[in-house]
Amino acid sequence: MLPRFRWQHFFYICKMKSIFCFVIVFLNFNFFSQDFVLEFRKLEKQIRFSKSAKFEVLVLGIESSTTNKIILKSWARGKTYFWKSEYDSAFFYINRACEKAIKTKNTFVIAELHSDLGQTLLVKNDASLALTYFLKANDFFLKKGKADQIAKSFINLGELYRKINQLEKSLEFLQKSRRFLKSDNELKAQYYNRMAAVYYEKQMGDSSIYFSEKALTIARKIKNIELQAISENEIAAVRQNQDREIISLQRFGRIEKLWRSINNLRYAMDARIKQMEIYHRYKIHNIESLKFALETEKEIQGKNWYDVELHAYDLLHEIYFDFKEFVKADDYLKKYCWSQLNLEKQRNSQDLEIAARLYTFEKTQKIINEQKLALENQNLKAKTSMVERHNLTVFLIALSIIITIIFIFYLIQFKKKKELSRQKGKLIHSNKQLTKSLIQNEALVQEIHHRVKNNLQSISILVEMQMKRKNDLNSNPLEDVYRRITSMVLVHEMLYQQENIVGIAAINYIEKLILTIQDLNLVPNKKIQFDLNIEDVVLDTTSSIALGMITSEIISNSIKHAFHEVENPKIELHLKSKKNLILVDVKDNGLKQQNKQAIKSNLGLKLIKIFIEQIEGSYSLDSQDGFHYKIQFENKLAKND
Repeated sequence: MLPRFRWQHFFYICKMKSIFCFVIVFLNFNFFSQDFVLEFRKLEKQIRFSKSAKFEVLVLGIESSTTNKIILKSWARGKTYFWKSEYDSAFFYINRACEKAIKTKNTFVIAELHSDLGQTLLVKNDASLALTYFLKANDFFLKKGKADQIAKSFINLGELYRKINQLEKSLEFLQKSRRFLKSDNELKAQYYNRMAAVYYEKQMGDSSIYFSEKALTIARKIKNIELQAISENEIAAVRQNQDREIISLQRFGRIEKLWRSINNLRYAMDARIKQMEIYHRYKIHNIESLKFALETEKEIQGKNWYDVELHAYDLLHEIYFDFKEFVKADDYLKKYCWSQLNLEKQRNSQDLEIAARLYTFEKTQKIINEQKLALENQNLKAKTSMVERHNLTVFLIALSIIITIIFIFYLIQFKKKKELSRQKGKLIHSNKQLTKSLIQNEALVQEIHHRVKNNLQSISILVEMQMKRKNDLNSNPLEDVYRRITSMVLVHEMLYQQENIVGIAAINYIEKLILTIQDLNLVPNKKIQFDLNIEDVVLDTTSSIALGMITSEIISNSIKHAFHEVENPKIELHLKSKKNLILVDVKDNGLKQQNKQAIKSNLGLKLIKIFIEQIEGSYSLDSQDGFHYKIQFENKLAKND
């Protein structure tokens, strides 16, 4: 009977597969988003002070989708305007990129864009809106961001609270950022720099210089000229407040050179403004200050940097007035007024430009929305006509999945049953083998008892015969008994050392027996040569013991009695199997007279006869030219086979 199909198993499998796919997609998306941001930031650092046109082109080389490339282009344009200090335009383009990113739900990019929007608004002195963006970015980075992103977020919040003069809260956020400063030396330098700025605001000049020096050391180590210039600026500002105008002028001069070395003329001009403020504040009106102001005027001419022009024209007006060149002083006063007017116009035109861009953007968005609406209507009609086919397709797919699952389920059950059947067969076979082994072991125990009883009887008879025999001066009775018992022991030793307990290999048994006889050293100082030619025949235990006793007696008789006057004593032993018979030839090259003496009243010869009769064999003895025994008996194992 087939097992019942369970629907809950099917729904559980589908649910788990859906969760697995969702997790894979989610992880891939987030890793891609993080890489997307890191690539942008890396490129931003590389071309921070290069020509602005490069950034918009280079970001398109970042591997991403078409939508992401649009975000990148708008973001890069906004950063370019930020570096040019055109903050309204910067905010417009970065905000446009943010709106696109929100539609794609690219969370890492949104967080980074919120951070950049906050920085732009902070420079524009819109701290309230900047705080909103900074807090959004900080909230995301605390949940999913890396350590350096969290640190940067806290540094931004610290700078914001410094700008609105909440210095204690600024210090609190900066100290929080310190926990997340790992191996990014640039962030460490920014942290020390902002700490210096806070302590400067708190009128703690020494602490400000301490942190500025630390920031400056790191900036020099990583060869970041921008951070060097910013750190030098904090130190110079402290020295300016301490009325150390000469040191301040030197510092600001060094800062100007640093900005010029990375082609940032605008920030170099900020350092110039500071130098002109010192000239103006301390009434340093001399040829050197005049030359400095005229160089500034010449350098910024045609660049429409009206804030720099204001400081330059104001200083030139004061210098010429002190030099009593009132015509020139009056001219520069007029230029000062025109620059102030142009600055106001520039600000107004920027506002108009932003408004125009916003209007264009809204108009474009309206057209896009209308086109989207028309496209959605067309898609809706097409989808309506495809609903039935879609539903049918879904139904067929679901049905095929269910059938496949049912088939797999029953296939597994079939394989399990087959495996159980195979295991059961193995178990039955094993039980049969165990039963057979048990029967064999029981038979073996009985056989062992029988053999022990027979061997003890044989030993008893051997000892009794040895005791009744007259003493022979050339023979040691105990030695003979030991040799004969050893012949029987060897059989049992070989029997229990082999896996096959049915019989004994004749060749191994006879070789060991001869070695044992040689170890007894029956004839000292006589080396006897043995010529063995034995077939690989297996004998039963009774035949093996009898053959061992016969062989032992024949060889020991030859050694003791046949070789007294023979120079090269030799014993030949040949054993072969012919049909069901075992044929044994034992021959020595002893002297005839000595062999005749060995035949008379010899116990060994009597034993040979007894054991040949025991195995129902026959023998013949020829003593004309040495002893020559020919023995044959039936191989019981061969007969059974």
